[in-house]
Amino acid sequence: MKALIFISVLFLASCDSDSNSVSTESNLIISTVDINGDAYPITEVVWQYESAPDVFYTLECDTDLCDIWEFPLEVEGNLLISGYNSVQFDNDEFCAELFSGQSSLNVKADVQQELSIEIIYDGAVCS
Repeated sequence: MKALIFISVLFLASCDSDSNSVSTESNLIISTVDINGDAYPITEVVWQYESAPDVFYTLECDTDLCDIWEFPLEVEGNLLISGYNSVQFDNDEFCAELFSGQSSLNVKADVQQELSIEIIYDGAVCS
């Protein structure tokens, strides 16, 4: 019985530490979600300093779509962060549905922070 309790405690502790783990190479983790709060992978996240709204920076994703994005450690300040996705129509390569969302945050280099951006449907376009 003691062994079973010990194994249960180890299992719960490992689950808890995994769910709270944050990369040591990032001070901000961004998740993109749909209107229900479920993970919603997108193609692009860009950010800008609120004091320099004409200069955009793009975050990198290791795959075509990501729902978790990490900022580099050296980034801090008042930021505007935007996420975008387009889904091409199956029957028309010149049309797509557009999705986007944005949020602002004061990012601090010495504080681990998390931010969820809700991605919503913007409409469809054809070229």
